[in-house]
Amino acid sequence: MSWRDRKLRPNAAPAYRTASRVLFRFPLGRHTIIARQTVIAPGGTSGWHYHDGTLLVLVTRGTLDHPGPDCTPVTYRRGRIFREPSGPTHPHAARNLGPIPVTLFALYLNPINTPLSHHIPPPNCAAPLTWYLTGIIQVMAMTLRLDDDDDRMLTEAAARTGRSKQEIAKEAIHLHLTANQEVFEAMLARSMERHAELLERLA
Repeated sequence: MSWRDRKLRPNAAPAYRTASRVLFRFPLGRHTIIARQTVIAPGGTSGWHYHDGTLLVLVTRGTLDHPGPDCTPVTYRRGRIFREPSGPTHPHAARNLGPIPVTLFALYLNPINTPLSHHIPPPNCAAPLTWYLTGIIQVMAMTLRLDDDDDRMLTEAAARTGRSKQEIAKEAIHLHLTANQEVFEAMLARSMERHAELLERLA
């Protein structure tokens, strides 16, 4: 079967709006050579992770946002090739803050019998906008509008637990937002960049 016939499959969480397919793999001594295509939809992210082996990555479409361990903004545009070093001291994320999908082709030089990546929690520097998410949670909980079924379930949960409906709603929203925190923060950061660009044009 040709690699073109292999379907892109969604990547597991914490990746969001990303899909990949392995094009080929073969052993080479104590390593495995793997070629893989990944497509990141607008607003998508790989989640923070590191690799056991070294990668060479080619961007064939869109602009990739690729912060490293110090969270310094790094972008790679179409046609760029870059190297991802191996090991837990080189964590990074691959994100799409643009309006069109990002397509990547990666060549892995992986130690044999090791996974393609290891997901890790975001570094401390990756959460400078957490305060903004906290504000969103407060506003959403206070202005929540539910249909009859959801309102009945929330009322029953409040009666069962002795907590207010707003408190339960706030907890549910918090769980959803924090589970996708990187995505929300990446989208917010891009929105702030565009706002700054607009202000510069108007100045």
